[in-house]
Amino acid sequence: MAFNCFYDTKSRAIYRIDILDATDYLDENAKYRMAVYLKDTDLREKPDYLLDVDYDIEGSAGVREYECSDKKGNSISFYLDFYEQTNHFEAKIKLGKEKGTHIIDRTYWLDFFDTQQVKKRK
Repeated sequence: MAFNCFYDTKSRAIYRIDILDATDYLDENAKYRMAVYLKDTDLREKPDYLLDVDYDIEGSAGVREYECSDKKGNSISFYLDFYEQTNHFEAKIKLGKEKGTHIIDRTYWLDFFDTQQVKKRK
């Protein structure tokens, strides 16, 4: 079940976070996975990367922290502070040879589909 989705404004990748082995996001034992679709990847196909997600809610402000990684050394980390009133977040990205800080925007997974066809991203 899709839990969250983000669009990388620099690389144009899409990061979809899925919740696994749970009936809803309130399940404390839920496991999360991030599917990474690089620019021009068909979203109906296998993602370019699958990362395990450590997801925590920190402090009284409920800051959501995401630490995503795989055994090959790929990683994405970011946090969502809803008090900032923004949909733009800074993420530290290391995928393959690419490493850096990117801005990711909250988005909707289904917005990238158009009548069963993947929308061409600009």
